[in-house]
Amino acid sequence: MKKLNFKAYSAEILGTFSLVFIGCMTAIFTGNVVAVSMAFGLTVMVFAFVLGPISGAHFNPAVSLGLLIRKKINVKDFGFYIIAQLVGAALATFMIWLLTLNTTFEGSFAANGLNSFNEVTVWGTLILETLLTGLFVFVILTITMKKENSKVAPMVIGVFLMLAIALAFNFTGGSLNPTRSLFPALFTGGEALEQVWIFIVAPLLGGTIAAFVHPLLFKENEVDNQESEEV
Repeated sequence: MKKLNFKAYSAEILGTFSLVFIGCMTAIFTGNVVAVSMAFGLTVMVFAFVLGPISGAHFNPAVSLGLLIRKKINVKDFGFYIIAQLVGAALATFMIWLLTLNTTFEGSFAANGLNSFNEVTVWGTLILETLLTGLFVFVILTITMKKENSKVAPMVIGVFLMLAIALAFNFTGGSLNPTRSLFPALFTGGEALEQVWIFIVAPLLGGTIAAFVHPLLFKENEVDNQESEEV
């Protein structure tokens, strides 16, 4: 029986913590689409370079689900990856609460939600978040097909995430990641908590669709058979 890969799980905690903390703190303090999209995208890029060789740098249950379906990770590792990502996101949100306590930003957690100003509907949000996450996971599955892409993969993935969040920012805040949405919504409560199911269901659906569409365009034998995909 294979031993638990605690180094990989620890890397997922650190990476997810960094993504949620840096991205959400930037959203709270700036509210600027360029700054926020760069914060999330560049954080993924940097930590994919740093932690990719250890865990594959998923930092996102939708990514882990896509890789599970493509048989790049096993069910046991998938379960621990999800737990690690939840722990990382929870710690990040708690740190945000701690740092903004008794400040003008108290109670702000950059929770995702439907933008009523732009009259975004539930269906529109579901479609947008599903589509963008699906494309994101598809990009990851494609760029990590060959080992020689390992040096450029983090940059490609990070840039695409920046573009996706920039597009979605004024509609939904741009989640593409259930853990990024869950804990900010739990800490915020109210309408954010009522709507958080959208930002859990849509990314997971997008990751699933990408995993089934990908082999229709790329032959399975073109993919490097690695138990933990390098992202």
